[in-house]
Amino acid sequence: MKSIFLPLFLIIPAFVSGQIKFYGKDGTVVNAIGERTTLTFSKNESLPVPQWEPAEEGFTVTTIAALLPSVIDLGFKITSNVMEKRLKEYVNEFSARNTYTDNNSYISGFKIERTLVRETANNSGDAAFSLSLIPLPVDTNTFVFAVDGISVNYSGARTKKGYNLNDYLIEIKVSYYDGSEKKEQASNPITLQMVGFGAIDYALSGPDGTRLYITDKFPLNPDLTISEVSVKVVETNTAKAKVEKIKAISDKYKEDAKEGTKNIINLFIEQQESTDEDESE
Repeated sequence: MKSIFLPLFLIIPAFVSGQIKFYGKDGTVVNAIGERTTLTFSKNESLPVPQWEPAEEGFTVTTIAALLPSVIDLGFKITSNVMEKRLKEYVNEFSARNTYTDNNSYISGFKIERTLVRETANNSGDAAFSLSLIPLPVDTNTFVFAVDGISVNYSGARTKKGYNLNDYLIEIKVSYYDGSEKKEQASNPITLQMVGFGAIDYALSGPDGTRLYITDKFPLNPDLTISEVSVKVVETNTAKAKVEKIKAISDKYKEDAKEGTKNIINLFIEQQESTDEDESE
């Protein structure tokens, strides 16, 4: 996979103890001086810039799509910070973002890579986690991101002998630019359960090839340029922390999303009624 951008990365040092812990199978501990998380775009599975023309009458689909990111401006809502103290060490979270600057496509596939940084002469790192996502068109107005690959070598969440499976919540936020301001839309989180360590064959598609893990719909709109993509991952080990506990945190998120959708629908109705009144005069 050929990378087309230099990734924006973050190294998180351990100022207090000088080291942070990562975990391998059966609770084995790997010490590191920090971590690096990157989001890198590629030309793999890119979507072309849409060329369709919006309808001329009423409150157009283009207007609705442009409005959507402003109304549902939720940001990242999933977090492990509210977990009970006894579960915190079995839960870990990390995030990455990068700016999308390829004018030849609307959006492309991308990869999240987490690396633990060792204290060596060149601060070399070991791959801890990798997640690949690709955009898939739904119709002329929308697209989704689908999980295309996942690999786990080390976990930021504590593992335990006999519990070598992690659950993952993946939240994606897209920033759009409409020519005057930046707007954001975040998807409800994707849930991947019981993901093993090392070389695994985790089913990401059904028997008919349908992708099993996809986001909510995002606007596919020529009036909106994607300026950046952000991803947050919450990692939980099944020894004590179940993904259902973390998912409960997203209840408020989902209610906000529903309310935002209702606002869009209501505004659409108001605009249509206003248009109808103008035509009847």
